[in-house]
Amino acid sequence: MSAQEIEQHLPDLSPAELERIEKLPRVLRDVGEPGWAERIAEAHASMDKGKKFYEEDLLKVMAERRFAEK
Repeated sequence: MSAQEIEQHLPDLSPAELERIEKLPRVLRDVGEPGWAERIAEAHASMDKGKKFYEEDLLKVMAERRFAEK
């Protein structure tokens, strides 16, 4: 699907669908960061051991790490 085709369908999307689309560039950027896969693997291992996070907490930690790396 081309960008033009996607743009044509934007008016038909629900607010929730538009919100998901707005997050895609950030997700793609995060996935491309060095060490991302390792950090996710560590988080999954921790969760398998019973340590779980709420999404808001995880986003806060990720933002803090990004800020600290700059």
